[in-house]
Amino acid sequence: MFRSLAAGLGWLADYMRWRGLAGIPLALWHVGFCFLGPRGRRIRAPAGGGRTVRLRARTSDVRVYRKIVVQREYEMSPDRAEAVDRRCARAQAAGRRPLIIDAGGNVGLFSQEAARRWPQADVLCVEPHRGNLAMARRNCTGLRNVRFRDAALWSSPGRLAPEDVGAAEGAFSYRPAEPDSRLADVSTEAVTIDALLAERPDAELVLLKMDIEGAEAEALAPDADFWRHRPAILIEPHDFLPGRSATLRGLLAQEDFRDADWEVRGEGLFVFPTERPELELHGRVPLAAAG
Repeated sequence: MFRSLAAGLGWLADYMRWRGLAGIPLALWHVGFCFLGPRGRRIRAPAGGGRTVRLRARTSDVRVYRKIVVQREYEMSPDRAEAVDRRCARAQAAGRRPLIIDAGGNVGLFSQEAARRWPQADVLCVEPHRGNLAMARRNCTGLRNVRFRDAALWSSPGRLAPEDVGAAEGAFSYRPAEPDSRLADVSTEAVTIDALLAERPDAELVLLKMDIEGAEAEALAPDADFWRHRPAILIEPHDFLPGRSATLRGLLAQEDFRDADWEVRGEGLFVFPTERPELELHGRVPLAAAG
């Protein structure tokens, strides 16, 4: 009882910091909707700047909304956001298209914010849960620089299945699917970051956001080619999950990231490698000069 009361007060405090006194009824409405609302019912919620997003009852949607929209856990300081601006500008000057990958895109809240903050970049929302992906498409309606991929990041291509189909909708962990498994019919494509970049040969990865429920160790393979892009990384580690550990070993194995600027924000980490323009484009000929 006391734990539930404390959690409720935490929600209330977050919403009041965000919206002042107007946050009180909004917090009460969202908490009630999240835990007691009819399953599948949808509401519109404010997302700032006159924008709204759609959320579903009895799913992880409202919790993700609280983290991204209310608590602003993924909001960068102006100087860091400007560093991403500079990376985008240098990529464009070389004839390349800046790319932001939103891995574990859920219902598209980060993708929407990133697309509006960096309209000069493409945003790729990678989400394995089809219900979440459908919501992401709706929440990003009208944003022409957002693309979607029905897949989950992993260390190799294949198929992945959710570990617990009874988990809260939208909060699955995944594992390699077995052909005769009862979960084979709900499996999803496994894709590597390198494969996503190979599909976009003119892209320069400037920002990688990851909230992939414990698959960080598989996605951040130490020998992957994408490290040469030296992207800024926003990541939520999940070492606390059963069977998950050393999820950041691939990141820590990269020399460029050992002396990076690290910041803990809520449940996530911001990792910004030192700006070294001479290492960007990793030796490739600018498209404008090719041919």
